[in-house]
Amino acid sequence: MKQNTPVVVAHSAETWDQIEPAWAQLAATALDPNPFFTPTFLRAYQTHLARGRIQLLAVAHPAEQRLVAALPLHLTRSTGLWHTASTVVGDYGTLGTLLCSPEATCEEIAALIKAAVQRSPGRTLALPYHAVQGATFERLQHALEASSLQWHIADQSDRAYQAGGPDAEATLSQALNSKSGKRVQRYGRQLARKGELTQVSFTTPEDINKALADFIALEAAGWKGRQGTALANQTSAQNFTQQMFRDFANTGNARIDALCLDGAPIAIKLWLRQGNRFFGWKTTFDETHAKVSPGPQLLFYSSHVNLDTEGFEGADSLTTPDNRMANTVWHSRFAYGTIMIGSGSRFAVSTTLIKAKTQAQAYAKTKLKALLGRR
Repeated sequence: MKQNTPVVVAHSAETWDQIEPAWAQLAATALDPNPFFTPTFLRAYQTHLARGRIQLLAVAHPAEQRLVAALPLHLTRSTGLWHTASTVVGDYGTLGTLLCSPEATCEEIAALIKAAVQRSPGRTLALPYHAVQGATFERLQHALEASSLQWHIADQSDRAYQAGGPDAEATLSQALNSKSGKRVQRYGRQLARKGELTQVSFTTPEDINKALADFIALEAAGWKGRQGTALANQTSAQNFTQQMFRDFANTGNARIDALCLDGAPIAIKLWLRQGNRFFGWKTTFDETHAKVSPGPQLLFYSSHVNLDTEGFEGADSLTTPDNRMANTVWHSRFAYGTIMIGSGSRFAVSTTLIKAKTQAQAYAKTKLKALLGRR
């Protein structure tokens, strides 16, 4: 075998220990960071939430004991006819950008994608919530265009994003001085008249453990608790969150921000960090103060904390495109979509069926939100 021939390997959870150092190194140096494809996140997810087996498919350089590209893969029955391959994304991780080293070649990326397609009986690979901008997407696009694979982008959208760079402070100032920003500041003054209003960030494992318990309790007291979808209502989800956040905190990659009134939290936001980017994983707030927007108040504070972090490059809201809280504070956008890749006649059938199923699910979700009176 030639030295530069890419070797695509598949590792089940039982063999992740063998590649974890190389996997963690790839995640730490990837062109576009993705905390949801790290060993820290996926170990906790596989233990508590995975339905079926997750495999890490990776392009390896065995002699150098390194990985240059990787994606976590599982098979889904999304067409009703046969299984299709998909990266592991969902409500607990709405970012599916593959891990790609700066050294990865287009040939190596193409080999990874072809191997993933071949693992699907439907000869179809779905990359949901994949970035459709940035360095990783550009390299993936070049690899696909040079290959024999068919592909297209479905369900393209964008969501709120806090950009870094020299204009970041000025951009946040503009948001604060906008009509919506001034309203949020006015609400803050109203709250301050009711008691001592403080904002705090927790970063040590001990503090994060306590703040996470406060988050779980506050979330359970709100509409999610009444609906039965809060972490406290779901043992597996709660155990996953506690393990995952503990492990991220132990490596300095977790943060919890809180807005407190007389020492009691009225809004809490959970953050994950990968490289020089932050990811707003979950938010909850005390609904008795809903009219004074504690969520946006806290996000303005969190945005300043992000900007004060050395090397900060950006923060992903991980929200829906129409999320009012995130859109009030952050005016940059992160573009993403579902990249569908495959070969042969089954790919055409699969994409048609998946599109119909996705549209039906989106319609049902919209109707449910309207019924619940939520956006």
